[in-house]
Amino acid sequence: MTHEGFEGEASLLYRLRPPASMLGSERLPPVGVEVSDDDPLQNSLFLVDRVESTGDFLTSRRTLFVGETVSFSIAKPNTMSEGFYRNARSDELVLVSQGSGVVQSPFGDLRYRDLDLVHVLRSVTVRWVPDDVPHMLSVVESTSAITTPPHFRNTANGQFHEWAPYKERDLRTPDFREPVDEVGEFPVLIKHGSNRSRFWLDHHLFDVVGWDGYLYPFAINLDDYEPVTGRIDQLHDRYQVFVTKVTLMMVIVPRRRVDHPDSSPAQPLHMNSDIDEILYRIGGSNRSTDPSPGTITLHPRGLAHGPRPGLLDQPKTEMLPL
Repeated sequence: MTHEGFEGEASLLYRLRPPASMLGSERLPPVGVEVSDDDPLQNSLFLVDRVESTGDFLTSRRTLFVGETVSFSIAKPNTMSEGFYRNARSDELVLVSQGSGVVQSPFGDLRYRDLDLVHVLRSVTVRWVPDDVPHMLSVVESTSAITTPPHFRNTANGQFHEWAPYKERDLRTPDFREPVDEVGEFPVLIKHGSNRSRFWLDHHLFDVVGWDGYLYPFAINLDDYEPVTGRIDQLHDRYQVFVTKVTLMMVIVPRRRVDHPDSSPAQPLHMNSDIDEILYRIGGSNRSTDPSPGTITLHPRGLAHGPRPGLLDQPKTEMLPL
C-alpha cells in the first residue's frame, strides 16, 4: 500500500489470498451535496442536537460544510454497518465526542472512546463495531492527506520535538490479531468522491498475517494533548493537531489560565483574509459537568469574530473551558 505513487510512505501487508479476487460489483446512487452560492456572508451558529441523523457510520453522516478539498459532517449512528467500508478518495478524521467501540481493519483492532480523534487514511478497509452506547461523531473528509504538522517533527529523523503538544507514545495504533481465514461473499462499499460502488470479494478482507510500514490507522485522545500556553491567550494556530496542504485542524482544549495581569481569557477579535473557520464546541462551559451535544460556528473569511458577548466580563478561572 503506497502514498503519492511509490514516492511517499508505504506499508506491506502479507495476506492469505490475493486482495483483487473480486466476484462482482455494482454502482450505487451518489451521495453528492448541493451547494448554494446564494448564502449570505455571515457568521453562523449551528446547534448540534438539532442535526437529525440515524443509520450506520456512513449513512448517518449529515454534511454541514464543504470546500474544494474538505467536508465536515455530523453523524449519530445507531445501527451496525453491514460489510466493510473504504474511502478511496479522502483521508477521514473522526472526532468521537461521545461513544466507544472498535475500528477493525487489516492492520488490527483499534479501540476508540470519548474524545478520541481517529485517523483513517484513504483506501484502508474498515468496519466500525460500536459498543451499545450513544454515539456522536464529527467527520472530516479531506482529499489532501491529513498528517501531523511538519514543524512538530525533527527534520533530520522525523521524531517529535520535545515541545510538541503530543508525542509518539500518545498515538495509539491497532492491536494486531490473527488473520480471518474465511471464503464466501464479502461486500465492501467504496466511496470515491460523491460516487459509491459495492464490490464483493471471495474471501474475508481481514486475512492479513502480518504487516509493517508507515501507513496505518491510529487514534489520539484529546486528554493527551498538551497545549502550548503563554502570558496571554494564544491564537488558534497554537493548538494544531493535524494539517493538510490547505487545511489546519486545531483542538482548543482546557489549559492553564494565562498569567499576564491584564490578559483576557479568550482569543482576540480577528479576521482571516484567505481561510474560513469552523469551530466545534463540545458540550457547554465545562465538558465534565455539561454533556450537551455542543455547538458549531462558521466564520467565513472577510468577517471579524472573537469571544462571545459578556465573556471578557467574567472572572478568570484556573482552567479555560473546551
